[in-house]
Amino acid sequence: MTARADLWFQALNPLIYTAAVIPVLVGTAASYAEAPALVKTNIFLWVLAGVVLLQAWLNITNDVYDAATGVDVNKPSSLVNLTGQPMLLQIIAWSCLALGAMCIYIVNANLADNWILGISGLGIALGYCYQGPPFRFSYRGWGEPMTFVAFGPLATLAASYAQLGRFSLTAFWASLVVGCLVTGIIFAHHFPQAEDDARAGKRSPVVQWGGRRASRIYPWVVLPAYGVTLVGVGMGILPLTALLFWVSVPLAWRLVSFLWHHYEGPASGGAMPLAVGLHALGGGLLAVGLWGSQANLF
Repeated sequence: MTARADLWFQALNPLIYTAAVIPVLVGTAASYAEAPALVKTNIFLWVLAGVVLLQAWLNITNDVYDAATGVDVNKPSSLVNLTGQPMLLQIIAWSCLALGAMCIYIVNANLADNWILGISGLGIALGYCYQGPPFRFSYRGWGEPMTFVAFGPLATLAASYAQLGRFSLTAFWASLVVGCLVTGIIFAHHFPQAEDDARAGKRSPVVQWGGRRASRIYPWVVLPAYGVTLVGVGMGILPLTALLFWVSVPLAWRLVSFLWHHYEGPASGGAMPLAVGLHALGGGLLAVGLWGSQANLF
């Protein structure tokens, strides 16, 4: 891969789209654990397409808004820095939003109420307020809780509601696990960018607390997912097979240990792929565990 091709790969960051895929997988699997007969493949695909397109809108507009504040001035893999076409990127991003909203509308048309539209609308609002002017809540240190809500409970419950036509306690409890893991991604993302964030006035957790203290707080972001799973199984909310999620413990420990020792400078960037991997592996295992409770996989 050439240097420029590598920059484009980093800019498009296809691996980060697990943030959209995992909650849909987990929400659908939770629905299957409760009512296998109600789960439909076509609904799953429409929801997945919608959430992925919404994330594409979010990722591209975030690049544009970060370029406007100067926070990405030293980031060669920024889409704006690569193309020099912020307006074109805006057109592409908002087209993704329109297509994603269309997918969600199709799903909503198969239901007796408009809860899917409401959940999706709240997620879109959070996504815009995260980085878009005049709100830019991520610059005020609210990015992590907003990410937790949008790509944890909201996305997971939307996928579940699309299948069941009602809210699911199993899906909600599983969404807390997903929320912890996806928040770990956005938190890890801040470590190598701390200097640029501070210069642009972005009060990320790493800027507020410093790299060392933030790395000590980081375990409290991702590791609670394992406690949530245990409690859910113990209370009968999650099936016993959901404990398959615990197979991801070694990767979680590797991530936490890495940041414990590498929390400053470019070296801290190594935490990001580990966080993405933990989200994908842990979320995938949880989905398989939920699905397997009814599919005789174990």
